[in-house]
Amino acid sequence: MDFKKTARSFESALKPLFYEVVFGLFTPAKVSCVNFGYAPITPGLAAHYPNPDEALQYELYWQTFALLERQLSAQQVLCEISCGRGGGLAFLRGSTAARLIGLERSWFACRHARRRFGLDVRAAVAPKLPLAAQSVNVFLCVDSAHIYHTPEFVAELVRCLKPGGCVLLADRNRGAPDYVRKMIHKRHAAAGLTLDTWRDIGANALQALYLDEARKQQLLRALPPLPGLRAKAENFAGLIGSQKHQDMERGEVSYFLMRSTKPDQA
Repeated sequence: MDFKKTARSFESALKPLFYEVVFGLFTPAKVSCVNFGYAPITPGLAAHYPNPDEALQYELYWQTFALLERQLSAQQVLCEISCGRGGGLAFLRGSTAARLIGLERSWFACRHARRRFGLDVRAAVAPKLPLAAQSVNVFLCVDSAHIYHTPEFVAELVRCLKPGGCVLLADRNRGAPDYVRKMIHKRHAAAGLTLDTWRDIGANALQALYLDEARKQQLLRALPPLPGLRAKAENFAGLIGSQKHQDMERGEVSYFLMRSTKPDQA
């Protein structure tokens, strides 16, 4: 028996349950985002924050959305993949007229986003996207795509995007920045997308982790004393000293912003 493979399969099977615990059972109602965050903060955005304590998290959304570099009309669609509890999408509602759609795997997170923010959030498990062909102008994904950023996922993005539409990602991947950029460029180009914007934001993400440490420690005190749960949650949140934090400090994991565009066939 391949014990390593069995252990990985078991961990993968438990992952949806962990998400439900994180997003539903023991997460305070005011929490709307769980991404790593971005520092420094852009002045003048606080009026749009659903929760003032999560300024660093909304800033990561703002930096990602700003890659669009154009306005969206009320007839256009912006879809966030893995929208979580909906805070980021609710924050962007103050900055765009576009119709907003969220896709999320967690039942608790979907319910929270609908009830608290009145968002159109739909159950989905990427890489599959339950959307019609050429129905989306902009896809946005923050701190999640590394879980399912496969050729199948990129093909789904292309299928659902309208001509001239684009994909905005804030994400992290193992490897040096140049290696990660080349890998993603190759994957997107193979599907017909043009990678036209790339920013290394590793220093900004690390700064946000340090600034946000006390708040995250306070939130994790609400977790029950289940075996291994605290350690897994600390790593999920990127707490100081966690494996994710150490990997970023050593430069073994790169954090980036990027935009890919589908050719305008009109």
